[in-house]
Amino acid sequence: MDAKEKEKDSCTNQEEELIVITKNMLPPALKEIGVDSILLDKSAYFSGLLHEDIEKIINAVSALIST
Repeated sequence: MDAKEKEKDSCTNQEEELIVITKNMLPPALKEIGVDSILLDKSAYFSGLLHEDIEKIINAVSALIST
């Protein structure tokens, strides 16, 4: 973990702790498409990324690359 940030969730008005996940901690599927780092909520970091979440990230990155 290189950096931590706190941000208020606009819906719940609760503080969220965000963690930067660097390349050496990313799933291989994200590294393959050139993702160097991502910003995750602390709870998502500890519970792990679901396969469907990884697919959503891949689709979003692919959409950005194609535009």
